[in-house]
Amino acid sequence: MRRWSWLVSLLIVSLVGHASAQGVVVLRIFGERASTAALRPAVEAFNEQYAGRIRAEVETVGQPAEALQRALAQFLSGSAVYDVLGILRVAQVGPYLEPLTSFLQREGLAPARIYGASVLGELAYRGHVVALPFRLNMNVLYYRRDLFESAGLRPPAALEDYWEVARRLTRRSAGRVEVYGAGLELSEPQWSTISFGDFLLPHGGRLIRADGRGPHESLRGDLAVRILRLFRQLAEEGLVPNPLSYSYQENVALWQQGRVAMSPEHVGRVFLVEDPSVSRVVGRVGYAPLPSRRVGPERPVFRATVWKLGIDRNSSKKEAAWQFIKFVTSVPQLRRALLATGNPAPLAAVYDDPEVRRRVPYADAVRLQLRAGYLDPLPIPRASQVERVVHEEVHAVVLGRKSPEAAAADLYRRVEEILSQ
Repeated sequence: MRRWSWLVSLLIVSLVGHASAQGVVVLRIFGERASTAALRPAVEAFNEQYAGRIRAEVETVGQPAEALQRALAQFLSGSAVYDVLGILRVAQVGPYLEPLTSFLQREGLAPARIYGASVLGELAYRGHVVALPFRLNMNVLYYRRDLFESAGLRPPAALEDYWEVARRLTRRSAGRVEVYGAGLELSEPQWSTISFGDFLLPHGGRLIRADGRGPHESLRGDLAVRILRLFRQLAEEGLVPNPLSYSYQENVALWQQGRVAMSPEHVGRVFLVEDPSVSRVVGRVGYAPLPSRRVGPERPVFRATVWKLGIDRNSSKKEAAWQFIKFVTSVPQLRRALLATGNPAPLAAVYDDPEVRRRVPYADAVRLQLRAGYLDPLPIPRASQVERVVHEEVHAVVLGRKSPEAAAADLYRRVEEILSQ
C-alpha cells in the first residue's frame, strides 16, 4: 500500500443525490482503476438486480492521492457527496463511518461467525462493525513443486525449517546463482514490514499490543531475534537475490524466469506466474500456507489486510448504501469477482466452491489461512511510521550494522516512542 492507502482505499462509491423521473437513484463508483476493475462484475450484477431502483456508474482516477483529497474534503465539509467509502484501515476513518450494527442484526448476519473472531478488529471502530471486506491482501508460500520433489523436500512448516530448505534448493553454476532458494522483499518500508510480519504473526508474535498503544512483547523476544537472524543468513549466504533492492516486481519476474524456488507472495499474483505467455514455470508451482508454529505468546494467525466498504455517517441514503455493501460483499459476488477478475476474496466460504478450487491454484492454501485467522499487523494511524522503523532495523541487521538482538531491542524501543506520542 502506498503513501495514502492507509487512509482511504482507492474505491469510493457515491450515491448521487438526484434521481431520475422514474425514481432511480444513480450510484457513482469512484476509485483507482485496479480496485474499480475488480468490483466491475459485482457492479454489473447489482445494476441488473436493482434495475429501475438503483443504478451504479463507474468513474476512475489513476492516483490514490486524488481519492484521498476528495474524501478528506467530504469529511471536513460534512457534505456526504460520497455515501459508501472504500477503506483499508478502519482506525483512520472510523469516526466518519456509520455503525452497521442495526443492518447486520436485521439481516441476521454475525461478522464473528462469517469472518472469524480475529478479524473483527479489522472491521470495527470502538466496538461497532463499520465496514465489510471485499478484497484480500494476503501472501501464501509459492514453491517449485518439481524442485522440491527432486530434492525430497516438503514446503517448510515452521521458521526453523526455512533456511535449511532455501540452502538445499539454491543452485549455482560457474559462480552464478541459477536458482535462488528463496525470495525476500525488503526494498521499501511496506515490503520489509510485510516480510517480517509474514513470519512473526504465524509464529505467535505481534508488532503492537491489541489496544494499539504500545509495542508487543514479542518484538524484543526470541521470536523477533530468530526472524532477523534468518533474514541475515539468507542474504549473507546468497540464498536470496539482494533483498535490499528486491520488491514484488523483481520477485514475480524471477518466478516467471524459473529462478526462485520458494517465497511468500501475494495471492493475486499467482496468475502472472501461471500465464504461459510470460512464464516458464506454468504448472510447476505449488501454493502452500506460510510456515506456522506457535513460538511466541499469541495464537498463530496470518498477516493480511482487506479493502472494506463503509457508509459515511453524514449520508442521507444509508439504506441504499447498505444494500450495495451487502450485495458486493456477499459470497456469490465475491466468487464472481474472483473468477472474472482474479480479485482475491476475503471469505473462506468462497474457496469451498468446487469451481473456485478447480480454477484458482491457491484456493486450498488461502482457505486454510483464512480459517486459521488473520490480522492487519498495524491497524493504527501511525502505521507508516512504524513501517519505517521496521524497515530500518531489518536493513541494519542484513547489512551487518547491528546484531539481531540489538535490532530487536531497538525496534521495540522505537515503536514504543512512536505510539506514546
